Amino acid sequence: MDEPKRHWAVVKLGERVQHGANVCQIADVVGSTWQLTEAILNPMIGRRSVASLFQRSLFLTGRSHPWLANAYGGVQSPSDFLALKSVVMKQNVADAAAGGGAFLQTFYETLITLIGSAVTEQLLRSVWEHHLSGQHAQDTSP
Repeated sequence: MDEPKRHWAVVKLGERVQHGANVCQIADVVGSTWQLTEAILNPMIGRRSVASLFQRSLFLTGRSHPWLANAYGGVQSPSDFLALKSVVMKQNVADAAAGGGAFLQTFYETLITLIGSAVTEQLLRSVWEHHLSGQHAQDTSP
């Protein structure tokens, strides 16, 4: 992966924070990005593979963001994005954005090592660009 894209998930969530996003909004973005990612990948690589990649990414990211270890231990299935969202919501907004972005980035990079960058980008680009773009920083809930 080229250097400008190396930490793009972290950068995009950081931009949301700069535009006034709160921790609930960051958690929503991380959770919904994961949920859609899982929905796309399950039919392609299987639920077990997605679950393994999810847990591996949480484990790896937990080294630099130890609070993610709580999500790793609480995950019952790959669709248990609520455990991830819950642990993100317990952080301050800066830590939530940094850790949530690092998790998504780690997942993306891990997937690239398995299926290649072209396929990964083709599968996930639209979801990740939409959910991680800074244009939805304000809460849209009623």
